[in-house]
Amino acid sequence: MEEIPEILRKDDFRQLMRDDLDFRQIRHKSILKKEQKFTDGMTQLMLNVIDKWQNHSRYSDIWNATKLSRDFQRKVCSTDQKSFCDALERNGFVIDHQFFQPTAARKGETKAVFVPPEKIRKAQQYIRRWHLSHGNNGNQKFEVDWNQTFDFRGVPIPSRIRINTSVFTEFLESEELIEDESLSRKWNLQLRLIGAIENDGWLEQNYWVSPFGRLCGRGLSSLQSCPKVLLKQFLNEGAWELDVDTALQSILFQQLQQRTKRKIHYPSIEEYMRNKKAIREEIADSLGVDSGVVKQQFTAIGFGMRRSTKKFLNKENGSLQNPTLTENFGGSELLAENFKRIRFVKSYWEELYDLTNRLTKAVRKEIPSWMRSKEEGFSGKKQIMTYLFFQGEAKILRSICRQVGQHLILPKHDAVVISRRISTQEKSSIESGIYEDTGFEVGLSSKQL
Repeated sequence: MEEIPEILRKDDFRQLMRDDLDFRQIRHKSILKKEQKFTDGMTQLMLNVIDKWQNHSRYSDIWNATKLSRDFQRKVCSTDQKSFCDALERNGFVIDHQFFQPTAARKGETKAVFVPPEKIRKAQQYIRRWHLSHGNNGNQKFEVDWNQTFDFRGVPIPSRIRINTSVFTEFLESEELIEDESLSRKWNLQLRLIGAIENDGWLEQNYWVSPFGRLCGRGLSSLQSCPKVLLKQFLNEGAWELDVDTALQSILFQQLQQRTKRKIHYPSIEEYMRNKKAIREEIADSLGVDSGVVKQQFTAIGFGMRRSTKKFLNKENGSLQNPTLTENFGGSELLAENFKRIRFVKSYWEELYDLTNRLTKAVRKEIPSWMRSKEEGFSGKKQIMTYLFFQGEAKILRSICRQVGQHLILPKHDAVVISRRISTQEKSSIESGIYEDTGFEVGLSSKQL
């Protein structure tokens, strides 16, 4: 979980969060300490709504819903969780008390809690007053610190970035946003900027490498997890994004060729790699949806999405749930069915199914340990494909980072943010370097952030 910023642990902020008591009238130190911990627990839940790892599976589409686990309650109050829950409900937090213990057949599921938007609005006003009381416009200089780097398996990555915090002043003076989605985005921005303002604009990126090889940033200070609409406001105007085209399809397709030592053709997959934008736009127009939704569906197919469109019973929580294909279309079973019927989609899906079978078979032949039983940690096709993609993606990312050198600002998963525009010749040179480093032939595209 994200650490609560120091300014949100002050007594005047705690009082602002409590509708049910006056801290000044509490005489016993033990009771005062307990109520302070309860209030900090409320604040932590407010932070958790912007932490994707704290999203609750039953309410994934509701921005102010988050987990209320037993472990979390124990950290707030080790002996009296009921009193903490009562305090939450007295202060406008709504708790879904339904939970499921883990069994051999299903994972457990925690209670859920809905954070009252009014609490977040009060917190925003408090942060606004705190910032304006500093009486300055913040840091206006953008810097990347190459004296402190993270070793990404032989490639240095800058682990400290100094952002332009003067954007916060402009943000605070902007018209108040009242829609829930805008409230969520504004809250996200404010929490990220608190640490930057306290540290003269510097943000620690806190990188780590996942077991599957991905480079990830942790915490509110991580710009890698920052929504793009906010990232644009933090960085200098000369920042550009260099992106790997059709990374998923390119990597898995070439993994198969490399491992089988055969040239296997998949006409629809290869066509998608050549003309992804036109294909997505044509399908989007035929369905009357945004092309971004179609892109999401093609990516999901690559990660093993099932073709089912009808609701199913989620054995983990006992509720009816839309399959991914339907959920990506906003719950429209009709759109999901129409998408499946498109000739190109059908052939693409069939080819990817064949590619998956061939590639996982080749991997299991090379690495017999991947054939373990379920009880010993059997690795299914989806997990194998995800692992192969992430490994290939990480190799490509390291190659790009090495080649752009100190123009690098921020690595993502299949893209980097760099400090300047690169020429067509430079882009071709980086593509050649990727092939020399990894054996993958990929195309790159660039755009100003």
